Amino acid sequence: MPAIPSGLPALWYQDADGNAVPDAIEQEIGYDPARDDCGVQRCAPAADGDELATAHNTLLVLDASGSMRAAAGGERKIDAARAALLRFVQYAPAKTTLGFLVYGHRGDNTPAGRPISCRGVELLAPIGTLRRESVARTLAAFEPTGWTPIAAALREAGAAFAGRAGQRNRVLLVSDGLETCGGDPVAVARGLHASDVALTIDVVGFDVSSTDAAQLRQVAQATGGSYADVRSRAELDAYLQRQTAVIVDNRERMLCEFRNSVSGATCASRLMLHLRNRVQRERATASPQQRDAYDALLERAAQLEVSAAAEREAAGRRLDTATAGYERTRGQLGRTLESHAP
Repeated sequence: MPAIPSGLPALWYQDADGNAVPDAIEQEIGYDPARDDCGVQRCAPAADGDELATAHNTLLVLDASGSMRAAAGGERKIDAARAALLRFVQYAPAKTTLGFLVYGHRGDNTPAGRPISCRGVELLAPIGTLRRESVARTLAAFEPTGWTPIAAALREAGAAFAGRAGQRNRVLLVSDGLETCGGDPVAVARGLHASDVALTIDVVGFDVSSTDAAQLRQVAQATGGSYADVRSRAELDAYLQRQTAVIVDNRERMLCEFRNSVSGATCASRLMLHLRNRVQRERATASPQQRDAYDALLERAAQLEVSAAAEREAAGRRLDTATAGYERTRGQLGRTLESHAP
């Protein structure tokens, strides 16, 4: 943008907030020249449109060791977990890419079956391939039988995120016990968080003892993730429902930022229009020697006005797109809430 030409009255060179509009012009329409009245304000922590536009990848990891055959809340834990995960996938926002990994479903939970079971880690649905129409078949493809190779499962989970550096990468692990295959899941988790995919691991302890919960909590903490205890399908459902609600909340914050962007761009356009009108009035009474300077100032004002109009239109398009996505997500959450109704 060219500088303000020389030879004009002093008011044209006073711009306290550095927004390219002289202080006197801002004061004429009630703005404070000491601050940026068109600046976009954050709506809430984490309300970052760029961050929220980043791809979100979630790998669901389920414990299918022999202990998942036990009952919790009146049904087998594996059946409760399947039902809750099925519901979660069916109502997950469209832009969340999902995958599914299972462990402990090979061999058996006897000492003789331990070697096979501890190698029993399987990526049944790579990230991006777990979809509503196929999730039921995926979750029905195994039965709980063996030991609990959490460390091996997390290593396999990390490999599933290859090529996804710079994206939001998350593992949601549901387990009913601690590592029983001699691995160190906390160390593995720490390494995955420090890797290029910067993996976050959220852990749900399903009907676990306080001792087992302590290790599972350390896995989550090693990656900055969260830990939750659940005792039944209803509690697991409620936990997964909250995950969907968090996504909706983040989209509301994103919409707030986009609305602010539109408001800021509209404000800037108003300033530029007033600036151009003021320059035209000043030029009409200026001396012949000053008219060239005012002509240059008019050109500068026109460039600023075009830039502000383009930003207003772009912000409007971003808001329209974000609003449509938000409404779809709210609809999905509404259906989830209805399905939870007594």
